[in-house]
Amino acid sequence: MINTNSQSTLRRLKLTFSVLALVTISACSNTTLEEQFRGIEACQIKNIYLDPVTKKASGAYFTERKLEPCRVDEAAFYCVNDTFYGLAVNQIAIPYKGPFSVHAIYLKDSPATVEATLKAKFTNIKLNQKDGMSPVLIANPKQQGSSVFYCDEYSE
Repeated sequence: MINTNSQSTLRRLKLTFSVLALVTISACSNTTLEEQFRGIEACQIKNIYLDPVTKKASGAYFTERKLEPCRVDEAAFYCVNDTFYGLAVNQIAIPYKGPFSVHAIYLKDSPATVEATLKAKFTNIKLNQKDGMSPVLIANPKQQGSSVFYCDEYSE
């Protein structure tokens, strides 16, 4: 009887520790680009910017990683080595000052590859509508074979 009770107690302890470990791991995991840029497929990104006063980026993705911009002009550019829906990302741009409201993800893949991936993930996505409400996907003019996926509410 003691042996059965001991085994039952051990099983409960193992289960409890397993659950605690999973909770701890998920609590420590960083915000992904997909989570931070949720809504980009419809240009519905809010409150992600580099504050011109504090020089700190809003958004958990940036604060958790303590990211600093690699370049700042009208927008703040962050050099990263990450993925967005499985596509390699090397840079992100967020608004900084002035009337600029661009949120951009610089991808290493071609526009055709990026478009296929985005359309598989977001079946109703409308790209390049020039209406300020739809995201834009272009070839990166500074890096042949790569792409820029962005939203800019003032761009038409």
